[in-house]
Amino acid sequence: MVQFTIPGLTAAQYDKVWEELREAGHENPRGMIHHYAGYVGNNWLIIEIWESEELYTEFGKTLTPFLDKHAVPKTQPIILDLHYIYDHSSADSSV
Repeated sequence: MVQFTIPGLTAAQYDKVWEELREAGHENPRGMIHHYAGYVGNNWLIIEIWESEELYTEFGKTLTPFLDKHAVPKTQPIILDLHYIYDHSSADSSV
């Protein structure tokens, strides 16, 4: 699980990064299971679930130029080992 807290990020910046990722053929990053984003106070909070830290790191090489292009504030993500996922839409919810 990867968590980003990004102060100062706007919805317009966030949306533009995803728009350009899709246009470049990266709408379904290999290894990304879930991506959630929203505001918490004045910060943009992003939570992602990845198959592995290696796949997350690999995608970071693709993502970084898009973030830089749109002046997304740099932040250090928190990477956590995920113990359990509950997904009511899936029969197999264990990791």
